[in-house]
Amino acid sequence: MTHIAYHVLHAPCQKGSGSSRTGEQGGAAAAAAAAGGLMLDIGANFGWYSIMAAMLGCRVIAWEPVTTFRAFFEYNIARNKLHHKIQLRSRAVVQHPSSPGAANYSVVAPQRGIWGTASINGSNVDASVDNKGPYSRFNVTGETLDQVLPQEQQQPQPQRVALLKLDVEG
Repeated sequence: MTHIAYHVLHAPCQKGSGSSRTGEQGGAAAAAAAAGGLMLDIGANFGWYSIMAAMLGCRVIAWEPVTTFRAFFEYNIARNKLHHKIQLRSRAVVQHPSSPGAANYSVVAPQRGIWGTASINGSNVDASVDNKGPYSRFNVTGETLDQVLPQEQQQPQPQRVALLKLDVEG
């Protein structure tokens, strides 16, 4: 997966990369490279793919509603000095957005086992793993890509989406 992401992002993330390189990638990648690339990382977890994209030169908008995962991701951003490249959002990307000011999506995250099973309403938590206590439960605000991307396009230098990574449960 890392190899695929690198291959897809390398040219679009290199703003002003050579025309022969972007020409190999086709029209969409060439257009993304002309303005610099944008990666959307939904369900960013600890930020592996976001960090890689930012280090390649992309701007990143990442969503991670699980507090523990987001803390690790924030550490990774700071450690790699990528605050200027990565916008980390604490909301969940959903089909139906929350009302303004509401946090009406319940996220359940395990304390042990496979952390990646955190999900909306706990629909993906593996009950066969002994959690050694209660699950983390918290409410988050939901937003749609349609709410966020128009704001992005109003930036002084709007960027085309080079890659959308989606890794969510629930």
